[in-house]
Amino acid sequence: MKHTLVMLGQSLGKRKTDKQKLLFINTIAKPLLDKGIAVQIHRNPNKRVKSNNVHIGDMDACKTVMLCPYDTGRALLIENGRYYPCDNHANSQIQKHNLILETILGIIAAAVIYLTAGLLKADMTLRIIGILIDFAMFVLLLYLFTGPTPSTNMNRNSGALALTVQLSSTKWKKTAFILTDQSIDSKLGYVQVSQWYKDEADSRTFIMLDGLAHGDTYYVIGREGDSEVKFLADAIGASPLYLNKEQIKNSPLALFKHAMLICAGTLTDDHCVMVSPSLDHRDYEVDTERLEKLKNDMAEYIDHREAFLRPYEKSAATPE
Repeated sequence: MKHTLVMLGQSLGKRKTDKQKLLFINTIAKPLLDKGIAVQIHRNPNKRVKSNNVHIGDMDACKTVMLCPYDTGRALLIENGRYYPCDNHANSQIQKHNLILETILGIIAAAVIYLTAGLLKADMTLRIIGILIDFAMFVLLLYLFTGPTPSTNMNRNSGALALTVQLSSTKWKKTAFILTDQSIDSKLGYVQVSQWYKDEADSRTFIMLDGLAHGDTYYVIGREGDSEVKFLADAIGASPLYLNKEQIKNSPLALFKHAMLICAGTLTDDHCVMVSPSLDHRDYEVDTERLEKLKNDMAEYIDHREAFLRPYEKSAATPE
């Protein structure tokens, strides 16, 4: 696990540009292909937005599919690095506030460059001051224009990605794995998967892995009335968290008929899990031992899923 974390957290820590994503895909695909494990790229049908999901294992035969975002997002300048895995509206507001701040900073930088243009015609001292100010403003504009990415992205989402990559190399016969693109700043990668499995009669279970590197408590989040949420939570030593219909509509779980999400974070007063730090310079912490244990628990769950379900099925069938 440590080797994979170092690779994904440092060597391949940024996965935002096409070149960075291609390097990541080639790096993780080669050892899987060498073992005879199927690895396929599913491209977004809408060519206006490039998004390449990585499918690992038998997509048709496996009835359980694990989803994990592999791209990295734009750094946040505000909001103290907060992320809400099952609150699309809150995340959109954070991104909106960040965009407004970036726009304001860009306008200020452009205005400063315009206002200091006269210094370039002054004496040598003022000219040097003007050049230094303009240079600083150009650096700021370039920083804003290129879309800064944190150098380490453990919670979003290198920690969960390391777990998923390791599981896929051993459990691909029983579970399919999809590493989703365009899933940090948006949910396009998840939408791609939902369109791929758009048959309403599809009985697959989708398990999303998000924000697992560092946080107070592991949570398994799912729909109210979904008994498998507790099955999975008990198997991995997590707390079950149930969302009502309105909360489901405001989460990525709404894209699938049967889905759960595993994350590590803090439960807020409004019954929502907050992951922090996220998309800022502090997102470098990872609880390696806990993540290793989660990987082992998930592997055991995959191997003995029917055995895990059977006691609950019996208790559910027993009238009170």
